[in-house]
Amino acid sequence: MTLVVTAPQGTRIAVVETGSAASPSPDSTGAPVAGAREFSLTAGSRVKQRVGSWSCEDRTRRYRVSATFPDGEQRVVERGTTTPSCSNRLQVTAPKVSAGQLVRVALRDRFTLGGFTTRVCLDGPAGPTRCEEVAIAAGKRTATVSLGRIRAGRSIVTAKAPFAPRLQQSLTARRAGQRFRLLATGDSMIQIVDGFLKQRLSGRGGRVTSDAHISTGISKPAMLNWPAHAKASSGSVKPDVTVVILGANDGFNFGSVGCCGDAWSAAYAKRAEGMMRSYLRGGKGRVIWMLLPTPRGNTFANVFRGVNQALVSAASKFRDDQVTLLDLRKTFTPGGSYRGSIRWNGQTKQVRQPDGVHLNTAGASIAAELILRQLRRDGFIA
Repeated sequence: MTLVVTAPQGTRIAVVETGSAASPSPDSTGAPVAGAREFSLTAGSRVKQRVGSWSCEDRTRRYRVSATFPDGEQRVVERGTTTPSCSNRLQVTAPKVSAGQLVRVALRDRFTLGGFTTRVCLDGPAGPTRCEEVAIAAGKRTATVSLGRIRAGRSIVTAKAPFAPRLQQSLTARRAGQRFRLLATGDSMIQIVDGFLKQRLSGRGGRVTSDAHISTGISKPAMLNWPAHAKASSGSVKPDVTVVILGANDGFNFGSVGCCGDAWSAAYAKRAEGMMRSYLRGGKGRVIWMLLPTPRGNTFANVFRGVNQALVSAASKFRDDQVTLLDLRKTFTPGGSYRGSIRWNGQTKQVRQPDGVHLNTAGASIAAELILRQLRRDGFIA
C-alpha cells in the first residue's frame, strides 16, 4: 500500500500502522512512535511512500501519520483503508493445447506478495486426477507447473490457494487432425442418426461404426444381452467415443421387479452403468448417451421416464468428461410435453414419425447435430 503525503518541503513524516478499525489508536501527541516508518519531504511538497502490504487476514487497516513541519509545528492524522478482497488474488491460466502436448499452468499473484503454496490439479480424459503443489516464493509474482500430457477432450484445471475459493478453468484439447473411432449403437432409435453422423464426420477425422439392434432393450436379455454385447463391441471396435440411444423397447420385468418404479430403475441403472464402464475402456473412451424424448401415449411415457431416471443414476457414477447425458427432451419435448414439430434454426420442423416414438429424418438430423456439438466441445472436431 502506498501513502500519498502533501506538505511543505522539509516536513518530517512518521507513519505507523495502528491495527484494524476495531483496535485502539495511540494518543496523538506527535511524539515519535516505536516501529514507525519515517521520511522527509526533501525534493518537493508531495511524496508517495510505501507503508505496507495487502493482507488476506485483516483487510481493514488504520495508520497514524505524524508530521513535524519546518517551523516545528506538529500534527497527527488518523487514516483508514480497506484493501481488496483476496478472492481474486490468484490468477490461473492454462493455454490452449492439442492432444499429446504438455499442459503447463501459469499462476500469478496479483498482490505480488508470494509466500504461499497452491495445489493445482488436472482432471480429464487422461484418467486419474494429477495434482502438484506449486509454491510462489515470497516477493514473487508468478510460478508455472507442468501437469503432463493431455488426451483429446475436455479437462478441468483447478487451483486452491489457502486464502481463496477453488478456481476452475475448462481446457479442451483438440486432436490436431488425428482420426478417432465413433461407435453409434442402440435400438432402432439410433438408425438414421448414425447415417447422419457418418455423413457429417466424413473428412473430419471420424470413422463411424453403426451398431443398431432393432426391438432390443436392456430389460430384454433373451433377445440381446446388452451388457455382454457392450463389453464385446467395445473390445472389437475400440471406440474413442460411443454414442448410445436405447430404451424405446424396454419395460420388461427384471425377475420379480416390474416396470417402472424406483426398484426397476435401480436394476436398469446397474446394467447401464456396466455398459458405460465397458464403453469407457478403462479411460480410453468417451460416452455420449442420449436421454429419450417424451413419446406420445402414457404407456411409452411411463417406460421412458423409468429409463431416463435409470440413466441419470448410472451416469452420476462418472465424471462429466467420461459420460455425458445428451438430453433430447430439452430439444424435442421441452417441459416434458410431447410434440410432433419444433422450431429449429428459425423454422418449424416435423421431427417425429407417425408412431409418436421415433424421430423422423428431420429429427434424426437435429439429434446428429446435437451430438456434433458435444464432439466439438470435447475437442474431437473443430
